[in-house]
Amino acid sequence: RQAKRLTDRHAPVLEQRVLASLIESGTYERHVRRMRRENERRRAALLDAVARYLPGNAQVGGTAAGLHVVLWLPSLRPKDEVHLVAAARQVGVGVYPVSTLFARPESAMPARPAGFILGYASLTLEQIQHGMQILGGLLANGTR
Repeated sequence: RQAKRLTDRHAPVLEQRVLASLIESGTYERHVRRMRRENERRRAALLDAVARYLPGNAQVGGTAAGLHVVLWLPSLRPKDEVHLVAAARQVGVGVYPVSTLFARPESAMPARPAGFILGYASLTLEQIQHGMQILGGLLANGTR
């Protein structure tokens, strides 16, 4: 009790009442349904753009795991991840390497292709299409 008192003093009463009101009125449930539909459209746009603009051997995993996917590019090696991330960022596209998510050093790991985390939660459908088009151009130009 002492530790709780020192860290936050009390539960957020106002926020709890607002949330309770949103739940009771059905507003919260409508919001969640709307966001699910919007995020499904974004995910579909991303998968379509990967198929349209990226190499044919690109693989996407984790499509049911939140608001991001993992893009595997068998034509690239893990050490190429940092170069593609830097080139993409220079032209305004944010992708994140999967290498930083592995605990073991790369030399102790089984061989794998380069991988990238692609988030889509805050993007419009147009931004998703444009970003994948740019990424596809970088890959076609041999950015490594």
